[in-house]
Amino acid sequence: MAPGGTTPQVLQLLDFTRIRAAVADYCLSDEGRSAVNDSLPFVDAGAVVDLKARVGALCTMFHDGHIAPHCNFVPVEVAAKVASKPGTALEVEELVALGLWAESYQLLKKWLLFVRHDDLKLRLREAPECAEIAAIAFRIVNKDGTVRDLPELREIRHRIQKLHADIERTTAAFFQDEAMRGALQNDVPTQRDGRTVLAVRAGFKGRVDGIVHEVSGTGQTVFIEPRSLVQMNNALVEEESRYQRELLRILREATAKIHLHHGALEAGRQLLAYLDSLYARARYSYLTDGVFAEERQSGLELFHAKHPILGSKAVPIDLRIPEETRTLIITGPNTGGKTVSLKTAGLFALMNQFGLAIPAANGSGLPVFDAVWADIGDEQSIDQSLSTFSAHMRTVSAIVGGATGRSLVLLDELGSGTDPEEGCAIAMALLDHFIERGALCLVTTHHGILKNYGYTQPGVLNASVDFDKTTLSPTYRILLGIPGESHALDIASKNGLPGALVAGARNYLADERTDVSAMIAGLMEKHRDLDSMRREEKTILQKALDEQRKTDLKALQLKQKELELRQQGVRELKQLLQESRKTLENLVREVREGELTRDKTQAVKEFLAKFDGDVERAAQDISSGEAELRRETAELTAAWERADADSAAASGPARTGAAKRKRAMGQSGGNTDAPIKPIAACLEAGAAVLVLPARRRGIVLRAAKPGKWVVETDALRLTVDEHNLELVQPLVETATKITIEGGGGGRRAVLELDMRGMRLQEAVTALEEQLDAAILQNILSFSIIHGTGEGILQQGVRDVLSKNRNVVEFHYARPEQGGHGKTIVQLG
Repeated sequence: MAPGGTTPQVLQLLDFTRIRAAVADYCLSDEGRSAVNDSLPFVDAGAVVDLKARVGALCTMFHDGHIAPHCNFVPVEVAAKVASKPGTALEVEELVALGLWAESYQLLKKWLLFVRHDDLKLRLREAPECAEIAAIAFRIVNKDGTVRDLPELREIRHRIQKLHADIERTTAAFFQDEAMRGALQNDVPTQRDGRTVLAVRAGFKGRVDGIVHEVSGTGQTVFIEPRSLVQMNNALVEEESRYQRELLRILREATAKIHLHHGALEAGRQLLAYLDSLYARARYSYLTDGVFAEERQSGLELFHAKHPILGSKAVPIDLRIPEETRTLIITGPNTGGKTVSLKTAGLFALMNQFGLAIPAANGSGLPVFDAVWADIGDEQSIDQSLSTFSAHMRTVSAIVGGATGRSLVLLDELGSGTDPEEGCAIAMALLDHFIERGALCLVTTHHGILKNYGYTQPGVLNASVDFDKTTLSPTYRILLGIPGESHALDIASKNGLPGALVAGARNYLADERTDVSAMIAGLMEKHRDLDSMRREEKTILQKALDEQRKTDLKALQLKQKELELRQQGVRELKQLLQESRKTLENLVREVREGELTRDKTQAVKEFLAKFDGDVERAAQDISSGEAELRRETAELTAAWERADADSAAASGPARTGAAKRKRAMGQSGGNTDAPIKPIAACLEAGAAVLVLPARRRGIVLRAAKPGKWVVETDALRLTVDEHNLELVQPLVETATKITIEGGGGGRRAVLELDMRGMRLQEAVTALEEQLDAAILQNILSFSIIHGTGEGILQQGVRDVLSKNRNVVEFHYARPEQGGHGKTIVQLG
């Protein structure tokens, strides 16, 4: 049973076990997979927050382009047990496995030190070291499983090789002997019990003098060891036995050395299980483009939520339970999304407490529950003689006994499967109980009495799934405060029930029922009208905000232009002052040569002082103007951000992964032509830019995807992040510049791009970004590890490289460097 009472049945019912299995598939090691599969959702709020912070820090690494190193965590459980016992000897394969594991452990630990999480970094720095285990192993064996050419074994190997050569020459003589033509079954010798023998046809066995080792099942072939080979075979057996004894001695010594590091090995395996489980959670969260749910004390908010199991078929829903509400009763037609809404809420709660991002929009928030309880679907049991209602009651009874004030309770079609009046009575009594306990309940039903209950009980809120009466199909929108109709007659008519039967059914409905339906329909219509008005109001408000921003920006730009003109005037005044000083100096010399009076000298001093004062006052006016411009800029920025926040709050958060714009006001100075950060609106086809960090001059050709532009520089055509472009524009000395800066981080080129584990499209994107980054950073050569496998990544790499005109040459690596699993790229 999961923490807090969530049963394995509920974990499976809500598809949590499938999500957990999907997360485990992203693990790099057996230790990590076991840790994930054995884990359950946390129930302590502090533990959940800490877990999500660590997983989120790893997600940030993926977003920043940090690709995990290739790790080969082969299973080492058996090898670790052998190494834990003194006096034992590891097999060659076990020694190789420990070496590969230890090497991969060190690589992963080193890569994870890039994580921006202080506690996790501290744990990594204090982690046990296993580098010596790898060193011990690879002094004896190679990574491909062969034994190295050790001095202790070299002489024995040479003797074995010589014996093999002698045996080969001797057997070759038999195959070349004309007397043996037709006597031998094949043209190569064979092995029996470690000895080289000849396969001789039974009718010709007398032609070979030797020892019979075996006769085939058909009796047609006799395996004979020629006497000329007996001594050589004996010597070979002895040398191979000597080789095995010496190898065993070496392996025993190596095992004894590894035994000294057994504590570090076991601690490392435990740490790897934890780190790998974090890595898998982060990889799943990153690739599903999810968001981490905000922490809530009560209530629940899910925006644009998609059930992850449904994939592309999932219809996004918004589900909100206000803080003061403890029970939400959802009504409406079948297939309208009621049950999926319950399952989505339950699954997201479990995913959140498992440290995963949820496939929803920013602003989504969830409390931490001590358990998720659910009664969803038909659990009728024939073998146990249980009816549908009995099965429901058995499940609900367990929920009544276990749910607390911190539990989430999901009840689908509450009160169904029995007499409607009695079913409703039981349903209301159950809801009274859960409200008293303080549990958060989501309930679906078709019973009208429960709709009335939702209006009369405090802490209870009605909701409905919207239904389009025109198309007679659900819209999957959840409307708070309004109960829904089942629309059974409309759906029956749409699905082929004869009109006469539908009309007859309508006649059986009581007038009061018809009045209530009409009232609900009217409320729904008013809700749609109000929703339409809100959307129209939002559109008008957004247009007004955009126009206001344009006006504000224009005013700031005009004021900036005014300051630039005034600065030009100051420069002209300074120039005039310099020229005037020269003139005055000439006058003073002339005066000195003539008659020098006190009045003339004083007049010159006053003229200079006045001129200096005029220039100083003009400079102060410009400085004040710049300060005022900066103040107005900051005020406008704050006002724009408040308007954005108000607009987002009114319309609901944006979908995660969508392009976001961050507006910022910056300054740049200088008295020469210099680049400034681009105003997004100024980036267009034909704009002159500098491409960072190489500072290549280029021309913008067109926009690519959000935040990226296609730029041509010399003979190269690149796709560049917006923040790596600088618009070339002349600046005026100390002038304040207004910029609108795009968000997003650029990818750094690597010398070795590891694609193993990537899907084809992910690998193609990574390679295209690597090519662009390499050109920008003047990296002219790098390698790509794609493996061989089925050849899909290999072919995809060659397709991309062959079409990129920046690539001068590409070829497979040498066999000892990776062969056909690795491609070397040269750029021009």
